[in-house]
Amino acid sequence: MRIAVDPKRGGKMHSLQARGREWLWNNPHLPFHPMRYGVNWVKWFDTGGWDEVFPSVSPVDISPSNAGGTTLKVPDHGDLVTQPWSVDSVADERVVLSVNGRCAPFRFQRTWRLDGPMLHSYYELTGTRSFPWIWAAHPQFSLANGLQLDLPAQTPVLIRFALGKMRFLTGRHLKWEELHAFCTDGTRRSILDGQNGEPWALKLFTEASSCQTVKLRAPEAELAINLDTKTIPHFGLWINSGGWSGSESAPYRNIVIEPTTAAHDSLAEAILDGSARVLNPDKTYSWSFTVKV
Repeated sequence: MRIAVDPKRGGKMHSLQARGREWLWNNPHLPFHPMRYGVNWVKWFDTGGWDEVFPSVSPVDISPSNAGGTTLKVPDHGDLVTQPWSVDSVADERVVLSVNGRCAPFRFQRTWRLDGPMLHSYYELTGTRSFPWIWAAHPQFSLANGLQLDLPAQTPVLIRFALGKMRFLTGRHLKWEELHAFCTDGTRRSILDGQNGEPWALKLFTEASSCQTVKLRAPEAELAINLDTKTIPHFGLWINSGGWSGSESAPYRNIVIEPTTAAHDSLAEAILDGSARVLNPDKTYSWSFTVKV
């Protein structure tokens, strides 16, 4: 396995090569722009690869009563994706990067360690003021021909929103096998197959602690993302089958598989249902997951 990381562009991993294949999707429609904090990340900087999203995916303004006494203003896709990260260490198949918060006083550190077919992703979070947060890893994968997306058939999922021919699914609770049938017109094709009728896109979350592993299967290899659901209870899946573009280009096809702490993109919504986590200045928060190819 080989990875390529750009600390100056939000600590982004822009390449993950293994088994003779590039796994990460890179946006062919969006050139690199000089990084700017606080602007529309999807429009200007969603070039693909793997980013870290914290403390909200959607842009939000959280009132002082819910954010430790100070307004928490979070830009699109969070505080980390447009900032330069510091390289803390690189040695022995391990790279450690960190970044300090701008929307709140925190330090976010990520360690990637390669171990044969495994990529271990470790996180540490500390801060000096209490504030609410959610986190999601944001690796984007190409919907190449022959790719299969595997979850256990009975995994319960919530469709947060859907576009195109799947828009009627917004807000529905389904089993994975039921969603698969809707998206493939009841056939045995892959849900990622470009031949599944008119374009569509949707964002879903697995129910808490219901799914430990999501797999992408290619004809010659597979990639599996494995969670400890005690610390990372959900997967978020953004499946874009030609139904959306955020950069004013032609719609494209990709999938984002997000280990995440909450079944929301909006921190404000996570606060409302109690699923947002709250940083305690006296505590260090840590979590991890693995990718196996």
